[in-house]
Amino acid sequence: MSQRAGSRFWIAPAVWALAVSALLGAGLARLPWQFVDLYNNFYKASALSWRETISTAFGSGVEYRPLLIIGMKLAHQLVGLRQWVFQALVI
Repeated sequence: MSQRAGSRFWIAPAVWALAVSALLGAGLARLPWQFVDLYNNFYKASALSWRETISTAFGSGVEYRPLLIIGMKLAHQLVGLRQWVFQALVI
């Protein structure tokens, strides 16, 4: 096996993940997003410090979504509070 063929191994899984995400996004784009979820996630992203965000993400009890909470905080720091960012993180 040549070195060149081995370096392209990641292309097929990346294309597959992109295709599945695009199909899910197209299907979910027509559904309304609940205001309560948007508000709670946007509030946590804007009101909490990074230390509080990490402790909330890994210490909360009812809904356990640590990467969504951390991703929302990071997205808030990078691009601000936008609904399309939240939708992309959920997908």
